[in-house]
Amino acid sequence: MSVEQAEPSLTSNKQLALKLSQLTCFEQLTVDNIHVIYAGLSQPCFQVDDKNSRYFAKYINDNHVEAQASQLAAIYGIYPKIFYTDHHWLITEFKVGEGLDKGKRSEEENLTITLRLLAQCHHVTIASAGYPKEIPLDTARTQQEQAQALRLPALDVVGTVKQLLQTIEISDSQAHVLQQLCELLRQNLMNATEQVADLQQVFCHGDANFSNVFALENTMVADDAKGYLLIDFECACIAPREYDVAMLMAVNGISLSNIEIMHRLYLQAFIEINPQKNSLEVVDNTPEIIHYNAELSLVLVMRYYDLSLLINGLWYMSQYQCRQKLKYKTMAYKQLMLLEKRYPELHTLLSQMR
Repeated sequence: MSVEQAEPSLTSNKQLALKLSQLTCFEQLTVDNIHVIYAGLSQPCFQVDDKNSRYFAKYINDNHVEAQASQLAAIYGIYPKIFYTDHHWLITEFKVGEGLDKGKRSEEENLTITLRLLAQCHHVTIASAGYPKEIPLDTARTQQEQAQALRLPALDVVGTVKQLLQTIEISDSQAHVLQQLCELLRQNLMNATEQVADLQQVFCHGDANFSNVFALENTMVADDAKGYLLIDFECACIAPREYDVAMLMAVNGISLSNIEIMHRLYLQAFIEINPQKNSLEVVDNTPEIIHYNAELSLVLVMRYYDLSLLINGLWYMSQYQCRQKLKYKTMAYKQLMLLEKRYPELHTLLSQMR
C-alpha cells in the first residue's frame, strides 16, 4: 500500500493515513492507495482505493454531531452511503462530482437545488437529546427506526455567538459593540419567535454553503433530484426551518431583498418532495404523525439571517487570526458588511478591518 499526496508531504496527514489503513473496516480488503484530498475542506480527507472499490474518508476528530447527522442524512438518501463510522472517522462510498460553487448554474438554479435538499432534511424530525455510545449501521432496520436511534443537539444560536466572541482577539471597544449587537439580535429573535404560533423543530444542515452541495458527475440540470447530495454536516442541529434557510442566504451572500424569492423556492421544493406524505416526529421516543405547514415565517428568517451573518463573520475572523490567510479576513468582512446595512453600529469595526 502506498500513501500519496497531491501537495508537499505533511506528517500529520501521513500519520492519519496510516491509522486509516489500520481500521477494522479494511481488514478484509486489499487497500492499494490512500490519497490525501486537498479541496479547501475543513478536516483532513482521503481517497482510499482497494482492488474493487473506492472510498471517501474524513477525519472528524470526535465530532459526534457530524457522524450522527451524516448517518441520518444517508438513511434518507441525502448523503452518500456510509461504509464505516466511529468517533474519529466517517467513511463513505466515493462519489465523483463537484460543489455547486464550482459549476456554471445560475444563482436561482443553485438555490432551487439547495432548498430541495434542505426541504428533504426538514421532512425528518427527531428528538434532541444526548448521544448513545454507538450507532449501529443496521440496514435491516426501517428508516424511521434508524432515525429514532439518533440524537442531535438543539440550536443555541446566541450561545454560538458568545462562544465565538471568546475565541477572537479584539479590543475592548470592539467587544463591547459586538456584545451589545448580540443582545439586540437575541431580543429581536425572541420577539419574532413569540409571534410564530406553530414553531416546527426539524433536522437542519446548518451550513448550506453552495460548496456543501455536491453535484454528481454528469448531472447538468437543476430538476434532476437524484443528482445532488448534501455533505459536511458539521453544524447540523435541531432547529426551526427558518434558521436553515437564513443560514443558506447568509453563508452564500444572498441579500435579504431576495427573501420572497427564497420563500417561493422553498414552498416549491417542499411541495415537490412529497405533497401527500406526513412526516414523523419523535416525542419522548414515541413516534407521532404530524402535518407540516410549508409556509415560513419571514420575520423569523430575517432574525436568524442577522445572527447567521454575525456567526459567520466571527467564525471567519477566528480562522483568519488562527491561520493568517487573507481569504478568511475577506469573507469575514463580506458577512459583516451585509449585517452593517441593517446595523450601522458595525461601521467603525468594519473600518478598522480594512
